[in-house]
Amino acid sequence: MMILKARTAGSNSHHFLIEGKDDSPERPAPVDPKALAGQGRLSDGAAYSQSKLVLTSWSHSLALSLKDDGPAIIGVNPGSMLGSKMVKEAFGVAGGDIAIGADILCSAALDDEFGTSSGQYFDNDLGRFASPHPDALDPEKSEEIVRVIETVLAQTTYIDQPK
Repeated sequence: MMILKARTAGSNSHHFLIEGKDDSPERPAPVDPKALAGQGRLSDGAAYSQSKLVLTSWSHSLALSLKDDGPAIIGVNPGSMLGSKMVKEAFGVAGGDIAIGADILCSAALDDEFGTSSGQYFDNDLGRFASPHPDALDPEKSEEIVRVIETVLAQTTYIDQPK
């Protein structure tokens, strides 16, 4: 989960949450840029784990690029193999109680500790800030992921896009 937390005092902070944790049973292969761009196919399990790795890498890269000029961005593992639709479909298991993830995300969005932790990664399985998958910290791999994301977004047409 990537958390964007505005660095404002008081209770009027703005928070945005995006999941991004590799909690697949096996370590993911390096991100396939063609698959990320929609030009290749992955198995359900590979797509699941790579999507988490992409978001973890993107959140770290975004935090570094914004520094102190934007919201705090924190990658969060809400809990491994929670019972989301994607876990059920990709791995054929019910998964854990999804409330575990909801609880840490509420805490992350409201706790001041997270507002000063931009660029870090919180692993709810461990109950603390920890290192993410090594690929998420690799500048070259992160730059390629961001480049693909920006290319895809630039090619996307939005229904309510200003003219």
